[in-house]
Amino acid sequence: MLFPDVYVTKFFFKAGLASTPGSLLELGCGNGNNARLFAEYGWTITGIDMSAEGLAAARSNWSGEPVDSWSFIERDLRQGLPPLEGSFDALIANGSLYYFERSYLTAPLEETRSVLAPGARVYFKFRTPEDWRYGKGREVERNTFQLEIDETGECGATMAFYTPDDLCQLLDATIGPLVDRQVLLESHQNVQNSVLVDNRDVIVWGRI
Repeated sequence: MLFPDVYVTKFFFKAGLASTPGSLLELGCGNGNNARLFAEYGWTITGIDMSAEGLAAARSNWSGEPVDSWSFIERDLRQGLPPLEGSFDALIANGSLYYFERSYLTAPLEETRSVLAPGARVYFKFRTPEDWRYGKGREVERNTFQLEIDETGECGATMAFYTPDDLCQLLDATIGPLVDRQVLLESHQNVQNSVLVDNRDVIVWGRI
């Protein structure tokens, strides 16, 4: 993907982030496509991902940008956050953290509190149990499965599914209750390997 997710775009402009550049922390940044939107409006970027391949693509995509405006760090977030300098005015995690067992999420989310500036804006996108993938594999935790499907290229991946209440409770317990919290449900279809896949997500954004 070269363009930002449509809901990241909605969040960015509805939160007024185009007119208030600062520093962004992205958890599960992939190739940097979502952070690109922030950078176009003067934000500095720190992205974290466990995929060396994804980060190589990110660094290639950003090679023409000033080197002091971005940083991409390889890290398995199940081990917690890496050492980070300064504080961040926004945090996004768009469709990345549901690939971890629930038990691994508490520590890195709690650690974000110490690196987020007062009033920082945050955005999260997770899969819901209504998603096509739900139940298609061995259950390893509540509403968490090791997928056994080939159609989406996720065979062997762990995926956790969250209801809106699940996600709000997780965020309340880790980063704290959000001001101006918005909860949205997204549904869209895609054809993957000739199979119609229903994608169902819950999105939560607000400020700390």
